[in-house]
Amino acid sequence: MRILSEDFVSLKRRFYVLLHPRLTVLITTYCGGDKYNVMPCSWHTPVSWGPNLILVVIDKENFTHECIMNTKEFVVNVIDDTYLNKIMKLTVHGKRVDKFKRVGIETIKAKYVKAPIIKDALGYLEAKVYKTVDLEEETIFIGEVLHAAMRKDVYYKGGWNYNNARLIFHHWDNYFIKLDPKSFTEAPE
Repeated sequence: MRILSEDFVSLKRRFYVLLHPRLTVLITTYCGGDKYNVMPCSWHTPVSWGPNLILVVIDKENFTHECIMNTKEFVVNVIDDTYLNKIMKLTVHGKRVDKFKRVGIETIKAKYVKAPIIKDALGYLEAKVYKTVDLEEETIFIGEVLHAAMRKDVYYKGGWNYNNARLIFHHWDNYFIKLDPKSFTEAPE
């Protein structure tokens, strides 16, 4: 079967939508003194089990970028769909606004890093920067996972209990997808 080019839409700079939707997380950072920051992120992935590494991509214009560059640490917080009404309010610049207060996010102290954990997160990964890759507009931060935990009520057979973990996925711009637990299926062997 031959596919004609008119059957496709050119995505140019929006090429990444082919890889969406992606799990939405909140990256929390310690920024020095009494300053902390939080930002939504969907550009992340685990990259190694030896050592345990996670990758996040942060735009250089974001205050989160500055905080991670200075402290060399961050926390990846997995959130549920109750955060849908807060996500877009977190896209303001954190240097000028306390985003935790702006949207009413409570935090708890992390075990290994100064960046806070979101109190009602479904799970989190504490990470120290292992390596950075400098790109034109972004930096890839590869973090060594020092500690990872998941709430018991959302845990199932080594992963998510989709009946309890109402995860949200970033589609593009300000569009998000809520996972329907009924769509969860196991592939036949």
